[in-house]
Amino acid sequence: RIMMLDTQQEIDEDLQSRQMAVYGRESMQKLKRASVLISGINGLGAEVAKNVILANVHAVTLHDEACATAADLGSHFYLTTSDIGKNRAQACVQQMQELNPGVQVTALSGQFPLERVHEFSVIVVIGMPLAAALRVNECCRTATSPVAFIRTDVHGLCGAVFVDLGPSFTCLDSTGEAIKTAIVAHISASNDKDTLLQVQCVEDEPLELDDDDTVSFSEGVGMDVLNAAGPLPVSNVSKGKKMFDVKVPTAVGNAVRHTYQMGGLVTEQRQPKKLTCRSLHDFLLEPGELWEVDESKMSPAATTFAEEFLAVMGTPAANVRFGRAGLLHLAFRSLDEYATQHGGVLPPAGDEAAATELFDIASKINASSDVGSRVEQLHEPSRSEIILKFASGASAVLPPLAAIFGGIVGQEVVKAATGKFHPIHQGFYMDALDCLPSEKIPATERSPDAIEAAGRYGGQVAVFGTSFVSRLQRLRLFLVGSGALGCEFLKGFALMGIATMDEGEVMVTDDDVIEKSNLSRQFLFRNHNVGQSKSLSAVQAVQRMNPELRARALQDRVSPQTENVFDSRFWESLDMVVNALDNVKARLYVDDRCVFFCKPLLESGTLGTKCNTQVVLPHLTENYGASRDPPEKEAPQCAVHNFPHNIDQCLVLAHSEFVGNFDTVPREVCEFMSKGKEWVSSLVGANESNSAILDKLRGDARVMCGMSGGCHDVMIAEHSASWEQCVGWARRKFESYFRNRIMQLLHNFPPSSTTSQGVPFWSPPKRLPKPIIFDASDQLHMQFVMAGANLRAFMMGVEPPPSCCDNEAIASLLKSSPACTVTPFTPSTDATMETGNKEEDERRRAAAAPAADEQELIDACVNELKAAQAVLPTGFTPRMNEFEKDDDTNFHMDFISSFGNLRARNYSIEEVEKFQAKLKAGRIIPAIATTTAMATGFVCLELYKQLAELPLASRRNLFANLALAGPMLALSEPMPCQKIASGQRWDAEMYMDVDEVAYPEGHTLWDKLVIEGAGLMTLGSLIELFKSEHGLVMRQLMLLVGDKSVTIFSATLPGMAAKNDENTARSLVAIIEAEMGITLHSGCYFELPAIIFETKDGDDVKTPKVVLKI
Repeated sequence: RIMMLDTQQEIDEDLQSRQMAVYGRESMQKLKRASVLISGINGLGAEVAKNVILANVHAVTLHDEACATAADLGSHFYLTTSDIGKNRAQACVQQMQELNPGVQVTALSGQFPLERVHEFSVIVVIGMPLAAALRVNECCRTATSPVAFIRTDVHGLCGAVFVDLGPSFTCLDSTGEAIKTAIVAHISASNDKDTLLQVQCVEDEPLELDDDDTVSFSEGVGMDVLNAAGPLPVSNVSKGKKMFDVKVPTAVGNAVRHTYQMGGLVTEQRQPKKLTCRSLHDFLLEPGELWEVDESKMSPAATTFAEEFLAVMGTPAANVRFGRAGLLHLAFRSLDEYATQHGGVLPPAGDEAAATELFDIASKINASSDVGSRVEQLHEPSRSEIILKFASGASAVLPPLAAIFGGIVGQEVVKAATGKFHPIHQGFYMDALDCLPSEKIPATERSPDAIEAAGRYGGQVAVFGTSFVSRLQRLRLFLVGSGALGCEFLKGFALMGIATMDEGEVMVTDDDVIEKSNLSRQFLFRNHNVGQSKSLSAVQAVQRMNPELRARALQDRVSPQTENVFDSRFWESLDMVVNALDNVKARLYVDDRCVFFCKPLLESGTLGTKCNTQVVLPHLTENYGASRDPPEKEAPQCAVHNFPHNIDQCLVLAHSEFVGNFDTVPREVCEFMSKGKEWVSSLVGANESNSAILDKLRGDARVMCGMSGGCHDVMIAEHSASWEQCVGWARRKFESYFRNRIMQLLHNFPPSSTTSQGVPFWSPPKRLPKPIIFDASDQLHMQFVMAGANLRAFMMGVEPPPSCCDNEAIASLLKSSPACTVTPFTPSTDATMETGNKEEDERRRAAAAPAADEQELIDACVNELKAAQAVLPTGFTPRMNEFEKDDDTNFHMDFISSFGNLRARNYSIEEVEKFQAKLKAGRIIPAIATTTAMATGFVCLELYKQLAELPLASRRNLFANLALAGPMLALSEPMPCQKIASGQRWDAEMYMDVDEVAYPEGHTLWDKLVIEGAGLMTLGSLIELFKSEHGLVMRQLMLLVGDKSVTIFSATLPGMAAKNDENTARSLVAIIEAEMGITLHSGCYFELPAIIFETKDGDDVKTPKVVLKI
């Protein structure tokens, strides 16, 4: 079998870097040995195939017995009108192959190949009759090596997945989270027979453990016996996650009690999980544990916590008997039976008789089920209508549901092939019936004739009716971003028929171009698109999917700088905005624009297997910016520069030194060479300190440790004019970074040092470093020198020789060339070295000798540099080298990874391979196609709801993690926007409660006071307008100019009387244009950023934003 091949498959890291960040190298190798059969290539089958092919398996076989129809074009993105009548698998196999040339994609037609089941690692069946599915499942279970079996279907707004991984399956990693490690501050042992160790971690690095996790110990003084004890169970984890107990044998406890001294590392040991799967036949009878996606959809007995529900709450029976998942399990079983009785035909759209028949079948199946699997309250209207609605749309495959379940099932295939992440165990059901319009859909709108006339949109007509689809076709939508999310959105829009009539249009903007690493998940792009505009290439690709799509590609970034492009007329013309962005700053700006212009915003984001979606609705919900994630924790600079204790801190310094050496320094040299003393004066004017200016000019000798820095390094001390000099510079940098600096640190703080409290200075989290002696036979040493020399050569304009990547040639230069000599270094006392202990640092600085006059040093250095510039070669200009992580030929990651690992070696920290260094230093965001597809499917469901104008109670935000059991999908109602009410508020400056009046009462962030005709107003007339029309007394008005506030009017600040008189007579537009240096065009809006009002009685007033319409 292909999956059992032992050969190591080569992984293209440039292409697969974002996916490898999620799965890891070992799982990617397993995927590359997996062979997958997908049977039933309808819209859902196409989605599954796309995601599995992009996952980079070895081979995918597409199988189908059916031929394409016009309705298939509404959910299958690779079928066109010319494919109608052709076998669906054979019609799309070529385009599926183009998704990933590294995957073998083939097509099969005719009957399902039962005799070939053993050839595959995973088999996925879609649209397969129950009897056939049972046979395939049995063949998979009885194969010599059991084959993973997945059955999935979507019917209208409902979907189902069944997963059987065989009688015994091992889940190697049930969460996918990074392995957690912390530094031990202290360990104490109890006197119990079964000894408990009380472990305390250092304050700044708690270990996020939970009870019943397992850990192991390493390093530390006096921990040999504990280190060898293996995985140990954790209990009594403290609330702050900094303390916990570990149960150990008595002998280990005694050893710790008598020999443990200090330090150590504790590391999570994630244990494999054994799973036993039942057959499809057994699952249908007793589904077991089912995940509940939306608990608000459970039965009335559950939502009211009735006694009968409380009796089973917390057990698998709760969701089966009282949940929506159990109800849908019954619905899909009933649909199988209906199809069997009707020769494979599903209930026609809107056919009430067929729906009633399906419900009767469900009632009979339910009555014959065991009590533990019997659906309760089936005849309650809120429950029975689900079966009826399910029947009405059962014949349709809708693009959003196909995207959602294509993502979920694609991830289950990966889990089956790798053991990475927890699989579905064993069923999953979900519905989006809350997308249906509130009013009953007229029968004529989804009659057989209407469905046939709708062609590719027949599936949506079957579910929503013709009027709804017509509104989709007239939609004006703005898509911001056309990367991974954007590609999936555009595909969804094209299939849904959005903007396919004259009034409609999809505008998509992205200022980025396509890179090779995009191809593993941004599925609209191919190799020949690399370097081209993302938005333009994406639009061209989706218009091939649906030529009726009216889409316009823009290449402008949505930002304050492009408000001339995305002006008020543009925003006011939109019906809806969909974000497909990958950074918070851009999301916040688009969110602000949507709030300002009162436009619905559909927001989403992904991170590996995790994703979230958010609905932002005018006057109903809070906005995206109302809640934010806490900022990422940054390591203290003293830890990065002197006392690192993990590889991340080593790589932070490595990246910083790369930027400093090869981007910042040459940039500053160019500034000095072109401006001289004027550049220094500009630094003073920008409030740069003298020490910072000196650092730019010559570097800090105390930090450089034997080398010069800044402009002095490039222009005088190390002006490299030959390859040998570049190699010498890199060799001396090695000595400075990894030997001299450590010698200097140990000179200041010897191993026996103590603090003023008598505590050993080198206590956790500090790690005692050791200098590295250069060794030309060490590959890591040579990697640093090679990368440094090539980067220096680029900067200095030196042409490297053909042997620039030859270790032996570089080693020979190091041995023979005078340009590569290293000067011995003698440490000196450095009182300025920071330890992170303010008291200790201040004490040492106070005892140090006074520093030299920095201004004199600056003047002397400027004169020296100017003299050196006069003798530099004509035309010499150092070149900047901006960090680019995805080009393996530019030496950037070679320098950073070798620097980080050498730094780690200094401190006995575990080193990482170059790829892991790239992920960390390059801040690569983990991304996979499965999560992206699923997230966009959920957003498109909310688009349906917005078009149907459904109430807030029907809208849903999503948080999901496909790595967890379930999979973990949680839907929740969006938070309503806060209404501002009059009352008292706490004034921190006055230290008391003050009265505050809301005007108008109950306004929200979506409201604004728009001043019409402001282009003809003076400031005085504006003040009078507020008083006469709104009863508001303006007390102060300020404008924001850059990051400063400029007061235009103030009735409270002293000395403003004359300026007030002058400005009240001036035109508003003239004041704003003069102060801000902008031009206000007719028809534009201008928000007054800071304005303070009082009532006529002197109470503070809280108003919405005040906007001038020019």
